[in-house]
Amino acid sequence: MQLRTIIGSLLLWPLVGCSSDEGVAAPTASSPAPGDAPPAMSAPPAPGEAAPPAQPIPTPSTDSSEGMQAGAETPLDPNAVPPTDGTGAPPVEPPPAAPTGELGAACTREFAVPTLDQLSSNPRLPDPFTFFDGTPVLSTDDWVCRQKEIRLFAESFIFGRKPGPPDSLAASFVDGVLSIDMARNGETMRMDVPITQPAGAGPFPGIISIGGGVPQGVANIAYAGVKDRLAAPAQGFGRPAPSGDFYRLYPELTTTGSLMAWAWGASRIIDALEQTVGQHGVDPSRLSALGCSRDGKASATIGLFDERIALVAARSPGSGTTSAWRIAYDELNAGGSAEQTAAQIFRENTWLGEVFAPFAPPENASIQERIAAIENLPLDQHLVLALAWPRPLIMMEGTNDSWNCPLCSFETMSYTRLIYAALGTEDAISFPQPAHGHCAQAGTFADDYFGAFVDRFLRGNEAVSTAGLFDSDAAFTFDANRWQDGDVPTLR
Repeated sequence: MQLRTIIGSLLLWPLVGCSSDEGVAAPTASSPAPGDAPPAMSAPPAPGEAAPPAQPIPTPSTDSSEGMQAGAETPLDPNAVPPTDGTGAPPVEPPPAAPTGELGAACTREFAVPTLDQLSSNPRLPDPFTFFDGTPVLSTDDWVCRQKEIRLFAESFIFGRKPGPPDSLAASFVDGVLSIDMARNGETMRMDVPITQPAGAGPFPGIISIGGGVPQGVANIAYAGVKDRLAAPAQGFGRPAPSGDFYRLYPELTTTGSLMAWAWGASRIIDALEQTVGQHGVDPSRLSALGCSRDGKASATIGLFDERIALVAARSPGSGTTSAWRIAYDELNAGGSAEQTAAQIFRENTWLGEVFAPFAPPENASIQERIAAIENLPLDQHLVLALAWPRPLIMMEGTNDSWNCPLCSFETMSYTRLIYAALGTEDAISFPQPAHGHCAQAGTFADDYFGAFVDRFLRGNEAVSTAGLFDSDAAFTFDANRWQDGDVPTLR
């Protein structure tokens, strides 16, 4: 692996515009995915969110609290081109520019989603610093555009689309409950989100909590009892038909997985917090989300796909977050037996979108077939994690958590750390991996690292150092040459 030094524009925080359009694939037109109806106009976007795509006319749905039972086996049209913010179906006319704060909003480049036939096999981790068309990333402005492309691919090939706000959203905060009433195409839904605020005068930082507590002095925004009404997970092993309020409001998005549906719901909580400033004591500019295991996957997805989350965090998320698909199969092929692979997680539950199916052959397929399929994926989890930049990122795992493949997580996070280092923000990424099992970080140095990140990035205490908070109790080593597909630049 060679190191090249590139003189570009230094970008830390906030993001600045992307003005270059060299080497960009031209966007292509496409018909809606199977089952989609013609688009109609939608409401203006909320701050921090993408401009909502043109929305189809609603299909019939039930009025039950469980929402519409829709077929899960409708694959995304591989030729469909989501709008340039990566959040919806192709509009008839060019979409408006994304508002400030949306991931990639500062980038003026347009990207097309490749068809499955246009994907090529790559046994290494796809290069963060090369666009899909082969154009190199030469500056931090370029990197912002690369993030925009990565998000588009993540929605198109892994998670499914995340729409913008619904047609209407009205919020109030009364007696410790944030009530959110939403409507789209004649369908309505309501979320009641309890918020426990610290004693004293605010405003306070807040954590969208998906189970578990929050640090002292931080508001607890309780999402655990709300999210499953949006997208009901399987009770056991399997991929049931999508159900819940999200799919009732967006019946055309049955290819969107639970993780992205929950991320959509968390974004609406942020909309509501912004709408009701003065009624509560939460500072919407100092938010994080936190959960463990499947809820850790959810908290990471919430943060990665909404830039209003100031600190991206998760506990023991494993496959689908911190474990790169290619590395997990490499470990399995080398004799491992407990690693959760793409084939397993896709069929375990509805976390990932149906769009991931081409890259996850069934487990009874040969290991060679499964590896060949995942090597066609034009991104991997190191790139998805890098969507957090320039915001701080902390992922907490354990060396005794075999199902999460500790070596896979260490190598994936080490690779994401290379990206942060190339961008001059290595102190903003942390990976504590103590010797513990699943969701057992309490009392370990993971708590200390997380506390430091909360102090510095949520409480705003710049005297707290977050340098070097990247450590494992295992004797793992990271061989960048094994996985890096290209040079690692230093962007200055």
